[in-house]
Amino acid sequence: SIFYTRELFRCDLAVVGRLGHPFAGATSLDELVDQDWVLTMLGSGQDEPLVNLLAPHGIAPPPHRVHYARSALVAISMLEVGDMLTICPWPLLETPLLRGRVQALPIRNPLPEMHTAIIVRRNDTLSAPGQLFIDCFEEATRDCVATADPALKRVMNSVEPATDA
Repeated sequence: SIFYTRELFRCDLAVVGRLGHPFAGATSLDELVDQDWVLTMLGSGQDEPLVNLLAPHGIAPPPHRVHYARSALVAISMLEVGDMLTICPWPLLETPLLRGRVQALPIRNPLPEMHTAIIVRRNDTLSAPGQLFIDCFEEATRDCVATADPALKRVMNSVEPATDA
């Protein structure tokens, strides 16, 4: 490969709906096949995260059940006022923005992990600012993991730093 990937951390994904969602007790993705989903726009192949999550379980939501928001804030608003579902990284649920506004469904199907990594061309030397960015990112991750701040500690409890980060 012409690229070098350096994993920084990983975390679990969750299926999320508003507090009191009619399917808040759903334990299987099969139960959610006819539900409406909201995803943030990613460009071409926008529904890939949802398709990649559901396809291994033989589930394909009809296209008219998948809706797109231009921002995470719009998607959150759509979750709160309707019966839509989304997929998001677990740490996001613990942020002050979402905590107490939405809830993870207790889905028992295995969900993939989300990996956050830095990708660089294999034989390129990083510029000083590029290396500083990576160093700062890794230091911030370590500081967040070791924090005493209760809100940040809740977020970081669901983050697994890479062993070499």
